[in-house]
Amino acid sequence: MYVRIGTSDIVSTVFFFIFMLGGRFANNWSYTANMSMISVVAKTPDDRVTMASSRSTWNNISKFVWSYLGVPFLVILTSIFTEKYSYAVLSLIMSLLMVAGYWFHFWMPKGYEDTGEEERKNVAKTKRAKTKPKNIIKALFTNPPLLCLMIADLAKWLFNFMVAGTVVYYFTYIALNKEMQASYMLIIAFCSVIGTFFSRYIGKN
Repeated sequence: MYVRIGTSDIVSTVFFFIFMLGGRFANNWSYTANMSMISVVAKTPDDRVTMASSRSTWNNISKFVWSYLGVPFLVILTSIFTEKYSYAVLSLIMSLLMVAGYWFHFWMPKGYEDTGEEERKNVAKTKRAKTKPKNIIKALFTNPPLLCLMIADLAKWLFNFMVAGTVVYYFTYIALNKEMQASYMLIIAFCSVIGTFFSRYIGKN
């Protein structure tokens, strides 16, 4: 996204799509696996609500911190690597930090997972309950609550991406004040921290 490969627009576009799709897959894979750890560690519904709320709270705290540190950090990298490569280096550093954070997070609940004997029993149960892909698709479209949940989740992400793009467009071409975008992101991140923190109490009730 931040480094041009070759001089051909077609070649650059192909590389962009390949790496973007690969990166999205790797990120969503680890993100989903990380979320699934809540059901491994938490033993009660209240524990799950609390852990989900805590996870979202710290995610939004990171956005809050980033709104302060992101631009100064980029300025430092630009002075070292020039503007041509600074964004790519920043992306690389953040990706490595994400990998390290995920690794540490997966290491933390060690001992909560099933023992070898329990895993073998679960594998046996899974084999007995194995469902054909055709039946899974059929069950999806005959299960209105699950279908609504999937559509709602897809709509949520579409909305998030649309708002993110709209914000950049608004402050660049409508408000003509890019500096205000940082203040907007700061306020949104702060409100998100408060909302996700108190969601645990709403969820328990």
